[in-house]
Amino acid sequence: MEQSYQQFLLSLKFLVSKSDEYGDGWQKKISARSEVYAMKEIIQNMTVTGSSSRRHDPVLELNDTIDGGLSDDDDEEEDASTLCSASPDLATAVKTVRYIYHVVYSTSYQVPVLYFNAYTLEGKLLSLDEIWAAVPDHFQARLKDERWTFLTQQEHPYLGRPFFQLHPCKTASLMQSLQCEPSSEHYVCSWLSAIGSVVGLSMGSAYFLPSGREAASDAVATQSSDVT
Repeated sequence: MEQSYQQFLLSLKFLVSKSDEYGDGWQKKISARSEVYAMKEIIQNMTVTGSSSRRHDPVLELNDTIDGGLSDDDDEEEDASTLCSASPDLATAVKTVRYIYHVVYSTSYQVPVLYFNAYTLEGKLLSLDEIWAAVPDHFQARLKDERWTFLTQQEHPYLGRPFFQLHPCKTASLMQSLQCEPSSEHYVCSWLSAIGSVVGLSMGSAYFLPSGREAASDAVATQSSDVT
């Protein structure tokens, strides 16, 4: 089920309002061209385990920084804090990662889109391989044949910088399966609840409870748990 931009604004307003009520970190943002979107930033641990025989081991390898700069030194040594001990068959990395999430309206698909980036605390951008390696196993199994189309890197429509994106081509059918009407103020919350955990974003049940902190004292999902 597709959404009009006005319906998107209504459900985005509900997301930010609920987040304000429970202190969950979503903020309303306005682009230079007056487009409205929402942003959330979290810091959490990421644990990635993978075969050392892979072409790209799950350790940081890009030199992009938060401000979008690109190092000219392709051989720059990896920060020792991001490397891990490895057995002959298995390499494991544990990183503290800064995630930035944006909920943006797609005029092409007429649905919300989740854009995000993930950085080390030193400011290095994680690669697409690293992002994929951190996707929970059960999602990896379901998305095996779509991994490079479902999770892609695109230019952010408002900021003009590369961001990772969960592709919106199946969002309308997903929302139809959830029986969520486009006019529902819960539309964006329901959508995030369905797809956010693929990339480390939790949506607690507080977003679907009546207003009042007493009704949701322990309902907002913690963002400090590891992504496995």
